[in-house]
Amino acid sequence: MTNIKNFEIVIAALAEKKSTLQNQIDALCDESKKEVTTLFEKVFAEELVSYADVVLKANNNAVAFRIGHKDICNIYSRSYFDKKGYYLNTYATTVEDEFEYKRLIFNGKIAEKILFNQDLVQDTFDAPFSKKEELNALQEEFYAIEREISNQNHRIQQAKKDEVMIKLMGEGMEWEAGKTFELNRQWSSYQVKKVRIVKATKSGKTVDLEVTYAQYDWDADGNRTEGEDRIVTHEKIKMEYVMANFNRQIYN
Repeated sequence: MTNIKNFEIVIAALAEKKSTLQNQIDALCDESKKEVTTLFEKVFAEELVSYADVVLKANNNAVAFRIGHKDICNIYSRSYFDKKGYYLNTYATTVEDEFEYKRLIFNGKIAEKILFNQDLVQDTFDAPFSKKEELNALQEEFYAIEREISNQNHRIQQAKKDEVMIKLMGEGMEWEAGKTFELNRQWSSYQVKKVRIVKATKSGKTVDLEVTYAQYDWDADGNRTEGEDRIVTHEKIKMEYVMANFNRQIYN
C-alpha cells in the first residue's frame, strides 16, 4: 500500500502541474483566436462596416459572421493530403423577411471579397500565431505529463494486482457474500466469502482454488440464519476468471 500511496502523491503533483499548464495553454489559445480575429476583421473591414450588427469571430480553422446567436455565414478552412483550401457556408434558406434579405446581401459581399482575394484569405488562415513556439512548448510539456500520469496509473494498477496475487497465494482474499463471484463463464456463486489459491500450474494459467462458501439455515418463522461455512477446493480454475472478479478493485 505504501508504494500505491507514493504513486498517488506523484500523480497529484503531476495533476496540479497539468492544471496550471492547461490554464496557460487556454490563455494562449484565447490570444491566438483574438489575433486571428483581428487579422480577418482587417480583411473584411469594408463588409463589416456595411452591416454594423455583424460580429466576426475567428480561429485557425473557421471564420464566423454572426448577429447575436444567428449565423450569417461561415468560412471553413480544410486540408486534404498536402493541399489547403476553404469554403463559404451561406446557410441557404427561404428569403422572406428583412433579416434574410440583409443576410443575403451581406453574403454576396463576402463572396465577392473571397472571389477576388482568394490568396489573401488563405494566407490569413495560414498566418502563424505570434506566440506559436511558446504554445507548442507548453503543449509538448502538457502531453508529456499526461503520458507520465498514465504510466503512474499503470504502476498503481500493477501494484494493486500484485497485492491481490500475494493475498490469494497467502491468507486468501475476502469476498462479500451475496455478491456474485464468477469461476468461469457458466459458473458463478453468490455464497462465496473467501477465495485462496492452494496450487498453481507452472504457467500460472490455472489454479486449484479453495473457496469458502457461506451456508444459511431458516427457522420455523422463515428467518434466515447463518450456518457453518463450507470450504471446497475447485481444481483447474482459470486464473483469468479468478482475477477478473477483482478488476474493479484493481482498476478503479
